[in-house]
Amino acid sequence: MRAEEAAKRDKALKQIQEAIGAEPRVGKTTSVGASLIEPETSDGPTYVRSFYASQIPEYESAIKLLESYLKAPDNAALATFAREQLPMLRAQVKNAERTMADK
Repeated sequence: MRAEEAAKRDKALKQIQEAIGAEPRVGKTTSVGASLIEPETSDGPTYVRSFYASQIPEYESAIKLLESYLKAPDNAALATFAREQLPMLRAQVKNAERTMADK
């Protein structure tokens, strides 16, 4: 289900970017994947914890960015997108935290 949500989110964001003529700015030089433990050097539960440990800060960063944008939005479509995504991102953080606690 998360993959479907992500694909839908990416498609909606791409449409907004094209409509307003914006390109995303990428400020990070390290990808999320680079912070994960190599699968062959970790067992299942360790890898799962590592994966979610790297995802939670990324979700939180996205949430802060969208919340900051919504304080002074300059595009109605982008503001709508942000409002729609915030509840889903918050739920994903809670799910990741719950999964980390279970492992």
